[in-house]
Amino acid sequence: FTNINKILFPEEWKIILIKDSKQGLHGKKEIEAFKRIKKIPKKNISLTGLVIKKIYPSLIENNFEKFCKAITKLQNVMGEYFNLSQGGRFSSPEVYNILNFLKKENILGYGQTSWGPNGFAFFPNLRKAKEMRLKLKRKFSSCKNLEFIICSGRNNGADIRLK
Repeated sequence: FTNINKILFPEEWKIILIKDSKQGLHGKKEIEAFKRIKKIPKKNISLTGLVIKKIYPSLIENNFEKFCKAITKLQNVMGEYFNLSQGGRFSSPEVYNILNFLKKENILGYGQTSWGPNGFAFFPNLRKAKEMRLKLKRKFSSCKNLEFIICSGRNNGADIRLK
């Protein structure tokens, strides 16, 4: 890249947000967790390269498979890094189980939002997202704290309004 242009998330790609009603790490506990975390090892500094060399180009090229593989790789490294602070690679045991199920279903792009407990997975189109949401609702119907929401990427920044 010679300059950074606005990179759009393809409209046809969809995301299932795996919303866990439990609250993730926040406030004083989050601040304390950050204080305990060591610097990311130099071998993981390549995460910036992963974003610049894999994730951004895959969005520009509309290459769903390449995008998903890079997102999952990024998520795995970050999950290992925050493992001790959140009690595992993912903070919610239910979301962890769902993401493992998605992996077994050959879903390529998935992870956790920030400290969690919410998870997410990418799908190439609305039909596939709806099919998987139905599967997830059936398989994990006993998890009353979970909700499966289909959404899209937001291709505009935050709206700030001054009064």
